[in-house]
Amino acid sequence: MKTLLIGFLILSILLFIVQACALVSSKGTEVQPYQRLKREKKFEIRNYPEATMATITSEASSYKALGNTGFRKLAGYIFGGNEQKQQIAMTAPVL
Repeated sequence: MKTLLIGFLILSILLFIVQACALVSSKGTEVQPYQRLKREKKFEIRNYPEATMATITSEASSYKALGNTGFRKLAGYIFGGNEQKQQIAMTAPVL
């Protein structure tokens, strides 16, 4: 019984830490403004204004193969590696 109680306590502490980290990391994320057009129980329909989007093309045959190189290309562009040498805000949601 004592082992079960200790296990539950450790699991509770770990869950608290994960939730706290998620809360702290999401506070600094800029959110793109939107207008809610319709709200249902499990989804909502939103209208987002015009926005700048960065995309890449690749010959990768899987998501796993693209993950690292694709992210580096996008991150470089977003952090100023573009024609204007300007950073682009990383906003939520990420598409």
